[in-house]
Amino acid sequence: MELKIYSLLILLGVCSVALAQKRSIPNTISSCYLNSTAYNRYTRQPMQIENLIAIVRKIEEKTFNDWTPRQISRTILKQFQFDGLTYDPNKKQVFRYETSANEDHRMDIIYSILPGEWTIPDGTLDNDERCALHWMLSHSLNTTLRDDEERDLLQNKGYLKVKREIRSQRSISNDSDSDIEKDEDLPDYSNSKTLNDTSSGNPTTSKSANSTDQLSLDPTKQTSQLGGTSHDKDVLKDGRIENLPMDVEFPKDKKQDDSTRQKYTNVPVSKNPVETGVIHTKWGAIAGAQLIGGIAAGLEPLSKPVVIITESDFSGGQPTGGGSSNNGNRNSGGFRGGQGSNKNREPMYPSSGDSPGILTAGRKKRQSDGGNYLQPLLNYHATTLAGDVGQAAILNGVFARSPSVSPPRGTFNDSICPREYVLESLSNPDHDVSNAKESWTYMTVAEIRGGIDGLVLGAQVKQWDDKYGYKLSELLEMYYSEKGIVGQPSYRACKRGDVFSRTFDSNVILDQAKSFAYIYNNKTSTITSAKIDELYRAVGDAYNKMLELAKSLSSIDPPCELAESSTNEIPDDQKLPEAPTTLYVVADPSDTTDMELVQQKRFIAQLAYELEVRPHGSRLGLINGADGTIRIKPNFTDNAAILACRILDENLRNQAQQDPVKALTTLQIELDRIRVEELQDNYQDQNGITILFLNQGKKLEANLRDDVRGKLNEFESTNGDVHIMYATSKYQVGDYDDFVDDREYDVIRIQSSPNLSTEAGRFVKEYVKRNHGRITYTRCNKDRYPQDGEEKIGTDLFVSSNKIHYFKISPDYFYSSRNLRLRFSSYNGKVRICYSRSNRYPNSLNSNEKNVDCEETKGQYKLPGTGEDVEIAFSKPCGGDGTRNGCDPIYLSITPISGVSESDRLDCRTDKCQYSDQVKVTFSHWDMRCNTAVHTLVSLPGLFITLLMSVVTFCKYS
Repeated sequence: MELKIYSLLILLGVCSVALAQKRSIPNTISSCYLNSTAYNRYTRQPMQIENLIAIVRKIEEKTFNDWTPRQISRTILKQFQFDGLTYDPNKKQVFRYETSANEDHRMDIIYSILPGEWTIPDGTLDNDERCALHWMLSHSLNTTLRDDEERDLLQNKGYLKVKREIRSQRSISNDSDSDIEKDEDLPDYSNSKTLNDTSSGNPTTSKSANSTDQLSLDPTKQTSQLGGTSHDKDVLKDGRIENLPMDVEFPKDKKQDDSTRQKYTNVPVSKNPVETGVIHTKWGAIAGAQLIGGIAAGLEPLSKPVVIITESDFSGGQPTGGGSSNNGNRNSGGFRGGQGSNKNREPMYPSSGDSPGILTAGRKKRQSDGGNYLQPLLNYHATTLAGDVGQAAILNGVFARSPSVSPPRGTFNDSICPREYVLESLSNPDHDVSNAKESWTYMTVAEIRGGIDGLVLGAQVKQWDDKYGYKLSELLEMYYSEKGIVGQPSYRACKRGDVFSRTFDSNVILDQAKSFAYIYNNKTSTITSAKIDELYRAVGDAYNKMLELAKSLSSIDPPCELAESSTNEIPDDQKLPEAPTTLYVVADPSDTTDMELVQQKRFIAQLAYELEVRPHGSRLGLINGADGTIRIKPNFTDNAAILACRILDENLRNQAQQDPVKALTTLQIELDRIRVEELQDNYQDQNGITILFLNQGKKLEANLRDDVRGKLNEFESTNGDVHIMYATSKYQVGDYDDFVDDREYDVIRIQSSPNLSTEAGRFVKEYVKRNHGRITYTRCNKDRYPQDGEEKIGTDLFVSSNKIHYFKISPDYFYSSRNLRLRFSSYNGKVRICYSRSNRYPNSLNSNEKNVDCEETKGQYKLPGTGEDVEIAFSKPCGGDGTRNGCDPIYLSITPISGVSESDRLDCRTDKCQYSDQVKVTFSHWDMRCNTAVHTLVSLPGLFITLLMSVVTFCKYS
């Protein structure tokens, strides 16, 4: 073991020397700036926590869950994080970006105590996903003046005078001499035009300053807040920042050499620069690198000794802390001459007192070898708050007085499809976030929030990994949810401020920040050893700003909506109903304005998040109500963030009339196709199916109502497990009496609002999640399918603690049964099963009512066909004639009656569960029959599809 540690220390020393050199930009990074799809501010993937989780989950699946959270977190950091890329408009190469010395030094320190590196296998991620990781993990500021800010520039001539050196004036309209498209859009700064809008992924400066993290703007207000006029109506309709131009490359003029190219100096800069490396979450924007860095470091804690070296070494020796060479120090004020000290170079494994967890302060600085030692720098502090505070302190230390500026905050362009995070202006209009040195803090609110999350998770993740073996995607999904970490539910993003204040001794973070600042200062020579107290004072100032904001997060960020989960059972009526749903939304483009269509799309897109679209979860599809075409199928993606952006991008146009008949006809064919696939694969989907008609346009004409009613009767006769609902903010509930059986559950009044998406949460909580999951048996016709071993066919259902799951079995699957048996067995906990033929929501509180009964499992698991824990019997459930018409469904509810113990938790790497504390319930049956020829599960179009697919399959394998 000692040899391994020693070898690792040697390896880290070598790596730290290499990292200190000027960083080269790998192709995996540069390709993100040269690929039009990944680079385009309107098409790049969303900077959304759901997207990060989905990408991590894809890596896990593609590596067959062999890659550990430690491997994945460190790999994506080292492969895709590249802080401080700056745009140089006068650079001759096609790739016009340069690295930042300030960020190079910081990364040198971090990587020297964050060892281990792998490469994600080729084919695991596509280019858009790789670039999305880069944008989410790489901090930079794009200070290019956007055209929505030009009005401010023109109104304030003193903002920044523009100078342009023109060695040879050329016509910017002469695109025949250019091999770059859209040359006519090139700017002319004599008229105060934009030089190059590099957008959120195209940084122009390294870390700087002042952002607010108010969650997204209402898109209807973005015009006044961000300015500009839309080039395309869909830009505003999709809730994007308006009129933000694409990057403009300088053309290669074939008639001029490089010496005659025009050059720009004192280019106007944005007062609201775009900060990259920021991820949108429901509970505030976070810096992605700090989050993942804290987890990566916490899974293998290492520390670096920090020695206060002698006057001569401090003021003129080689930079220490990363083993860096003079060539690696690109700061013009760097060290000169001397050999320096090696005492700050080597990382080490921390002692038990430095292990992750709740840290305590009060350890005294040690004396050794005649040198003064600061606290050893722990890697999970260096990658989170201490690193940001230490860097902020040194970069502010060059000023005579510390700037009186709070950590900057910012705003996403959109909460539904967030692609850009724009920093707010300073309260003092004479100071610019990206230009005035007095405003620099080098520590933003997103970094503080991400640093807290990274530190909170990093300090506990090794313990959780050893004990529970959570996947990285599982860990992130739990933390950024109302549920919190299974086993420690207080650890959740909506409680980050409370957890941080309760868990960490702030003096420890201050000591760690001093250690980081000292090593960082050795690389920049900002403060001399004669002014070491000035370094400590600068650290204290930056630390106080960070701590002040950290303590206020509980009042700034949205609160938790749900109480902390508990293993103690609560009454059924207090449990949140839950059932995965496949929701088809029929949009209404009839007689609506463009903005009304935008609001419909935003409502539907927000449903993707509220439904929690994900693997083994809900699905969402979109149908054009005018022509009945399916624009997005529910199986398009299980990534809620990608789906939401895709919905906003959908080009719906105003039509004369909605046509529900066409929509139902299309849906019948779609559902028949799904049943055929279920038959072929012998697969049972548990998601309830809901069709939601949005009625926001023209009222249905009277002569069409009879046609719609007739089509509904036809549809419902073969789709007993499909629930049809209506939502409107324009019409009264009574207008739907011809189409619904129960107003209370089938018609939803949406509150009229300029931002309709705010109604999506209420819709899901009150209605969609009160729908039922499906329990099916597509081979119920014994005349067509052999029934040997029916009792051995089991379906696994996963139910969450203090949630109640409602299911429905349509008579489509059992109407000819004579002796139906429903059997349940729970694997890792006890559950209560209530059932009824008339009450749609049976539970323990209405079990005394007629036709409602409940039974409890004993927790003694039995495989299907080997016995039963609970058996529910129905003799001739649809009468002696066994006809489907007039036969009621079987309604069920399943809810845990006790929490799952630690030893009984599931492994979601092998089970298809969402959380490890869910109870696994296996459902099986006997004599579930649908035999008569009068009623079939698949319509005539479906039978044609079956025949066609059989022919295709035969030809394929022949």
